[in-house]
Amino acid sequence: MLETFLNLGSGINTALYKNVSGFFKGDEKALCLEQMNQHLGKVERLSDNILYAPNMELVLDVTKTRQQKIEDLREIRACLEPVQRALGDEILSSAMILTPEKMRKAMVANPWEVLENICPLNRARPDPNINRVPILFEDSGVPYIGWQLRWTLPILFDCQFNELWTPFSSRTGEAFEFEMLTVNAKGEITQRCQHKATQETKWINGVSLERVYIPGGTFQMGSSEYSHEKPHQVTIKPFYLGKYPVTQAQWQAVMGKNHSYFKGEKRPVENVSWNDAVEYCQTLSLLTGDTYRLPSEAEWEYACRAGTTTPFYFGETITSDLVNYDGNYPYGLGPKGRYREETTEVGQFPPNAFGLYDMHGNVYEWCADTYHENYQGAPTDGSVWEKGGKERVLRGGGWSFVADNCRSSYRYWFDQGGRYGIVGFRVACELFLP
Repeated sequence: MLETFLNLGSGINTALYKNVSGFFKGDEKALCLEQMNQHLGKVERLSDNILYAPNMELVLDVTKTRQQKIEDLREIRACLEPVQRALGDEILSSAMILTPEKMRKAMVANPWEVLENICPLNRARPDPNINRVPILFEDSGVPYIGWQLRWTLPILFDCQFNELWTPFSSRTGEAFEFEMLTVNAKGEITQRCQHKATQETKWINGVSLERVYIPGGTFQMGSSEYSHEKPHQVTIKPFYLGKYPVTQAQWQAVMGKNHSYFKGEKRPVENVSWNDAVEYCQTLSLLTGDTYRLPSEAEWEYACRAGTTTPFYFGETITSDLVNYDGNYPYGLGPKGRYREETTEVGQFPPNAFGLYDMHGNVYEWCADTYHENYQGAPTDGSVWEKGGKERVLRGGGWSFVADNCRSSYRYWFDQGGRYGIVGFRVACELFLP
């Protein structure tokens, strides 16, 4: 008799944990076992190889909200992580399946036709296809894991898959190196530094989409230059942000059309409204199974600054050799420079310390927030400030704007239905970590 481990709001979290005593010594072993014992009420042993999964009574508790269940699963993850570190093996992806009634019935009927690469849990390893979702079930007393393409879940089973966290070893992606420049008040390069950041690459219809890991932190948002930029402290949670503004190739791969004025696959998409950008994020989420969205205004500025407190992440000013803007109108003591009068391909200018390109200039970028005249009453946790009118926040400046408009703290706005040849966007992606 097949007993499925999927049900309304259920979650899956497994970790391979072979004989703890063989991997830990002394106090380290005792500490790990103590951590495990603290969570025995929330996990259950599935086999003699000490494979654990969330206790189903925990995740099926209807008195708890989805967020509370996620927090419970994160606690389990935190408990199991020392085991993963010792083994050097990945903890399998965890997920929450919502409204899975059709899936449950299909699994009961014949899981061997529904899932691929089924194997006993004691031989389980993460599927090499990152787009597959792990499904845990039991057949004739033996626990199994099988895999299903995440984007087929809504189609086949009316299920919405929500990833709670990625496997430990790949949760922040692969490292990449780059050079970052610092300039003085005259725009002269005073320092060149090698930096390293992490990214993940997704493929959509043959087109790559790079997203960079943004670590959480607290920063002073805003500046003293204008009253509507009055500084205030904000705390940001970790998340992913597009390495570049969304390109025309990426837009075409997802939306199947391109209305940009300045054509070029590697140029940023523009002439897209806020509504268009939101639709792109929603469609991209359906295609990938990840949760894509526009960044909040606070997230955008935090990511742009990348730890800096100067007007630009380059320093006190910018030059047209570093940013695509109207070089006839410099900032401060910066020199006059070139005015290109069009967009440029993404990634042509030096990035910031997070490894993000084109945060200054090229195209303005939509944020999720409605525009407010000042920061009075603004969230301090980095969340979207939704209440307001139809105008939406724009950040970063653009190819036809003066240097002042490209500052990290500069705020602009347009109607959310308007399309302009100076406006594009980049995507944020949820990152669920313990």
